[in-house]
Amino acid sequence: MKIEQLAEKWDLVVLGGGITGAGIFREAARSKLKVLLVEQQDFAWGTSSRSSKMVHGGLRYLKEAQIGLTRDSVLERERLLREAPGLVESLEFLMPIYADRGPGKWLMTSGLTLYSMLSGKKQHQYFNKSTVQSFCRHHGGGSGTLHADEWPQSHHPEISGILPDHLFWQ
Repeated sequence: MKIEQLAEKWDLVVLGGGITGAGIFREAARSKLKVLLVEQQDFAWGTSSRSSKMVHGGLRYLKEAQIGLTRDSVLERERLLREAPGLVESLEFLMPIYADRGPGKWLMTSGLTLYSMLSGKKQHQYFNKSTVQSFCRHHGGGSGTLHADEWPQSHHPEISGILPDHLFWQ
């Protein structure tokens, strides 16, 4: 792209090349709109550079009892998995359950069961104390749950598979 092209008329101008801006750009381009994405620094420089980069289904929203938002996040994640295979991969987390702090076994397994129901697939498993300790030799806690969410395969998940290489200025 040449700097003179910036003066052209655009159907949409997106400010910011983070995950949200890149997603808006992708959808607009797929809708055949003439779209320009403007980024102040580098892609994923702002908030996106300081986030976990997880392509989660909204488990944190479930904690706040935002069931609808959790369901929307799960549906968007599942859509991304269908429409952009290879962009993300599954990443498992072993979350310990301690008797003296944090959510207990009942709350963790209930929350993750609801989360799995919203996604339409089981994404967690409960493990007793001895099994957790066999996974983590230095773990001094109790039981735990294994939970899966998705993780981008690219260093710049915001633009991987979204922006064609020929759009970058050299």
